[in-house]
Amino acid sequence: MSEPQGNLRRMRRLATVLALATAVSAVAQTKYGNTDAITQARLKAHLEFVAHDLLEGRGTPSRGLDLACEYVATQLKLWGAKAAGDNVTFFQKFEIPGSPADNKQYTQNVVAIIPGSDPVLSKEYVAIGAHIDHVGMGQGSGDQIFNGADDDGSGTVAMLEMAHAFLTGTSKTKRSILFVWHAGEERGLWGSAHYANNPTVPINSIIAQLNIDMIGRSRPVGDNKDSNKMLTGPDSIYVVGSNRLSTELGKVLGDVNRGLYNLKYDYHYDEPNDPENIYMRSDHYNYAVKGIPIAFWFDGVHEDYHQVSDHVDRIDFRKLERVSRTIFASAHFLANRTTRPKVDEK
Repeated sequence: MSEPQGNLRRMRRLATVLALATAVSAVAQTKYGNTDAITQARLKAHLEFVAHDLLEGRGTPSRGLDLACEYVATQLKLWGAKAAGDNVTFFQKFEIPGSPADNKQYTQNVVAIIPGSDPVLSKEYVAIGAHIDHVGMGQGSGDQIFNGADDDGSGTVAMLEMAHAFLTGTSKTKRSILFVWHAGEERGLWGSAHYANNPTVPINSIIAQLNIDMIGRSRPVGDNKDSNKMLTGPDSIYVVGSNRLSTELGKVLGDVNRGLYNLKYDYHYDEPNDPENIYMRSDHYNYAVKGIPIAFWFDGVHEDYHQVSDHVDRIDFRKLERVSRTIFASAHFLANRTTRPKVDEK
């Protein structure tokens, strides 16, 4: 049965609109990568495991931290990432600083690579990092498990979903992507210090290091608690150090953000003589010491920071998704640029 002419015209217009939308989506994916693969549901599913009581707060060293590392490595194996730790494994083991000679203790970073497609640029890396540990367990009655859903469960699962997005997207980057989940950050940046001094790729081949440490919390509207005064809102995030070594890196990251969700990038902790010294308090710092341009995404100290109340049910998954996608897009864009960010500051 033939359609009336009016219906045919509407169908043709709809087909044209859908074709244009598909073309725009393809352009966006080419520029920023497979951002839509990172979803709230997937982030939540990972975080419900990583911040579960069974992992006993992921202290360094602990069986809970070992379980978290095994979980991350298993996901990477399933998705087809390249192991980049010791002896063709995903684990880079290191001795706990200060452990006694007659009872040495060890822990591990988790390290993976997604190889680039360009025969020359694939020898360079955009590094993405987060710390997989937290502060473990306390003593006494009641809840004594420091689950660390935001610190840094949020960064841990954001990296997992970025790896998945890189591995399942149709647009492969020219440079390789290096993922390092650092252990021992809470004990003194141990894992990042070990990796920076014992890299599994040439240290001068890392063009930038993007660090993620707490990106899942938002200050609710009308919250006047002093303990939350430095917590960012649902569409805001602190970016630390992006202009310290390379003003070009800072500009690139700003441009990518404006082209995606246009989050409010707050540079408060880049102020000279920051009394909290946030710039030196997370894993990116050990890469910056090596002269590698860095950027650090951070939602701010809040009422549940280093408390047993840092639970999954307090995470703003909309914010976690949007910040994760923005960092992923930044890494994707950097990995496809013709040149690496120029180091122009001491």
